[in-house]
Amino acid sequence: MRHTGKREQLRRWQVAGFSAGLLFLSPGAVAQSEPLFDDDPLAAEQRQAEREARQAVAFQERLVSARSLLDAYQRLVEEQSLDGAAADGRAAIREALARAEARFAAGEREVARAQLEDAYVRVEVSLGALLDGTTLRLPLNFASAEEEYRYEQRRHATHRELVARFMAEPEARDASRQRLLAAVDVSEKLRDQAAAQAGREEYETAIATLENATRELIRALRSVGIFIPG
Repeated sequence: MRHTGKREQLRRWQVAGFSAGLLFLSPGAVAQSEPLFDDDPLAAEQRQAEREARQAVAFQERLVSARSLLDAYQRLVEEQSLDGAAADGRAAIREALARAEARFAAGEREVARAQLEDAYVRVEVSLGALLDGTTLRLPLNFASAEEEYRYEQRRHATHRELVARFMAEPEARDASRQRLLAAVDVSEKLRDQAAAQAGREEYETAIATLENATRELIRALRSVGIFIPG
């Protein structure tokens, strides 16, 4: 069977390069992770289709999770009669999710995944900040204090990631970095205390300590001009 088009041209380049002692691979060939010599292009296409299908499923699952968090965030905003910056933040996240979905559909998958992850982090941080400043709690239905502690660990890690992203920005001023570093130092000590308490199965105490650790990060982020509602 004679293969035509770009796939055959790529294969000719591979064979010619190998014969000369040099192998020239296009970015597309690397991305497809195809065997160097594959006599069955249909099988290679099937593998690529399967990879793309798995990527699509993972993307949709993450998108559904992000929108579920955004729905919870919107309920809290409405119940607490928040407006202004809180409402603007909600709208911005919704638009970011829509852009990520559109880019994924257009084939810009790497960009779309990065945008989706960024929006997911933003909505998780915003939701956590709202919960942090009020006695209101969403019906998360924790099965145990240990499970709630694991949730607080994830929430703390999300705020820590936001700090890291700010620190990586070239525009961040040294004074702002110093304030954040000081807060991170206090927060990490509290986090370590919480871990020790959890290690002794003192989960209720560990939850309170870890909440304080996260609160240190929230205060520091607000002090450098990052809006976190709540």
